Amino acid sequence: MRSALKVLLGVGGALGVWHLWALGLDAPLVLPFPSDVGARLGQMPLGPLLGDVLSSLGKVGAVLGLVVLGGVPAGIVLGLSPRLFSVLRPVLVALQAIPVVSWLALVVFSFGIGWRGPVLISVLAFLPSALFTTVQGVHTLDSQLLEMATLYDVPRLKIFRHIILGSLRPFVGAVVDATAGGAWKAVLVTEYLCGDRGLGVRMAWARQSVDVEGVYVFSVLAVVFGIVTERAVRRIMDRRWGSWRTW
Repeated sequence: MRSALKVLLGVGGALGVWHLWALGLDAPLVLPFPSDVGARLGQMPLGPLLGDVLSSLGKVGAVLGLVVLGGVPAGIVLGLSPRLFSVLRPVLVALQAIPVVSWLALVVFSFGIGWRGPVLISVLAFLPSALFTTVQGVHTLDSQLLEMATLYDVPRLKIFRHIILGSLRPFVGAVVDATAGGAWKAVLVTEYLCGDRGLGVRMAWARQSVDVEGVYVFSVLAVVFGIVTERAVRRIMDRRWGSWRTW
């Protein structure tokens, strides 16, 4: 009850500040009133809008899954293989430094306009950080504990589950939080540039048609769904952490 009240107060306060700011600025083409944005949302057909929301949400889920399920195991391998990591480190640093725009031409020429470009570019934006974070976690493992487990012939699967993964919990959590928090931004930007549908594409069309209220509608929806996605992922991870030792 208290949390719901806090949310309502926060939303009400934000809308109040928005209204006063728009009133003082008096520039509808720059900052429309919240009521105008709400009216524009009410004019939009629900079916196509829901389809675009689900399209963006699906891309976000794909990015999160590929980064976590691909980056964490690969980071563990690199962390346990210092030589391999030293060889690949310059490549990962270069990938991390390449801006989104630099990938755009290559992706468009390779895949055209569609869902593959936004997913691929977003994954490439988060994957190096996921690898580096996981490698750092592996480097913090207690080597004496691993040696003791090996000495007492503890099965490798138990070593991996209870020692390696158990020690990596905060680092995996950091990867999930960073990706879940930024995936919506990356997906919307890449949809805007090379997508065929989704909220980012809607924003691009709204900008071209000077639909200012429409741009704000899609921006607000992106913020809301981004917050909801991040909190949902955190709850799932918290529950999973609670049952970690029962794997």
